Amino acid sequence: MKILCLQLARFGDVYQTWPVLNGLRRENPGAEIHFLVRERFREATVGLLSVDKVISLPSREIFTAILCEQPQVNNSLKVLEYFIEGLTGEKYDRIINLSFSPASSYLVDAIAGENALITGYTRQSDGFLKIPDDASSYFYAQVGTEKSNRIHITDLFALIAGLELIEDDFSSPKFANFSSLPDKYIAIHVGASSEEKSCSCETWSVISQGILQQYDGKIVFFGTQQEINLVPKDLPADRVVNLVGQTKLQDIFDILNRAQLLIGGDSMAIHMASLVGTPTLNISFSSVRFWETGPRAKGSRVLWFFKNTDIDILQVVREAALMIEGKPASSFSIEKIETFGVIYRLNGYKENDFTWELIRALYMNQAFPPTISNTIYTGFLRLRELAVLGLDQIECIKGQQKHNLAVNILDEIDSMIEQIAHLVPDISPVVRWFQAEKLRIGPAAIDELIIATQSVFKKLKEICQIYEINQSFNEALPREDLTWK
Repeated sequence: MKILCLQLARFGDVYQTWPVLNGLRRENPGAEIHFLVRERFREATVGLLSVDKVISLPSREIFTAILCEQPQVNNSLKVLEYFIEGLTGEKYDRIINLSFSPASSYLVDAIAGENALITGYTRQSDGFLKIPDDASSYFYAQVGTEKSNRIHITDLFALIAGLELIEDDFSSPKFANFSSLPDKYIAIHVGASSEEKSCSCETWSVISQGILQQYDGKIVFFGTQQEINLVPKDLPADRVVNLVGQTKLQDIFDILNRAQLLIGGDSMAIHMASLVGTPTLNISFSSVRFWETGPRAKGSRVLWFFKNTDIDILQVVREAALMIEGKPASSFSIEKIETFGVIYRLNGYKENDFTWELIRALYMNQAFPPTISNTIYTGFLRLRELAVLGLDQIECIKGQQKHNLAVNILDEIDSMIEQIAHLVPDISPVVRWFQAEKLRIGPAAIDELIIATQSVFKKLKEICQIYEINQSFNEALPREDLTWK
């Protein structure tokens, strides 16, 4: 068997894919596994032993010819055509697309053979997006910073690949020891995946001073050359080691492996620490879903603040001290307690549980949560009315009655359902589920399209009826057709 896995996102996403590739190798010891990444992020595959071949998407070569003063579109197309021909010639049996982007879906469609098993985004025969598997549909509908998913991204990647991960899948390469490291230290990654997700130089200075007052080891700062301005300049020279801009990517594995603790924002370092097994104190903000991309190493914790100017420095120092001393988490922290799936427990933090419970009911056959407000109840009533109206229009189409008018009304219904999600955000998981299920209806004969569309509207009506019958309904409903396995 020949397997291709695509991950065309950034460094952190590549590292979060490592456990999946390790799991694929474990489940398919005799398979030939190829891993496709963007040229710029290929360095994040150094030390990855579970794949037979790493392939780089020549994005620079493709786009340089387009973005120059005199665009050479034909040259770009030739490069892309040559690249696709090479991948097509591999005749992959399985293609696993872990890049949730339009470009990746077109690429998968272009290289897949007729009998290839595809999971992840691809394209329908008419060019529209195709989501062939339930896990990718869940990702499309419920994952992202403005949504309510609580399953970690790595576990979702594994589900798309058809895997159940084990702890041994989280492993890192053993590189030669990096010089200039003290015997005892805390590592701080001063940067993050974007500026609003990192701390300022002043914040790192005060945090570091607080830690050094009660810690007898040193602090090792690391990061890229572009992050050098985030390193504090006012700390005692004999207590810190500044490696910012002085390391190769693979050196970070050794820095993390020998550290007692990593402190940092949302960045690839968190995911590298998860592979190494180094406990991490993640400083997270509202622009990040820690549920999805937080630290996974045993003993890790998250401190959440609305934005990077709201950081409670004493809280960070206190939590770091508790972690170093091996003491229980504070009453205001987020603990990593589970190995897979929903891996965090909130201590002192409040988050809207209704939307998450609604997601669990839609996809995991759990009980539908009772409504927590009249607004939610009314929102479900309006959704049900639109579902009934939609079913009426489908009957008109089936009966060839006012066909064009019915189609136009269905379009308006879709728009109104979208508006309800904006007006009542708490029920938006249901709206996104509905939209994703409709999207998954591919090109087919008109009779098949009618039946498939009718089925989705009927399911929407059934969900809303639960709340119409009893707005405090809290009993599991055995509807296997709505269960995501």
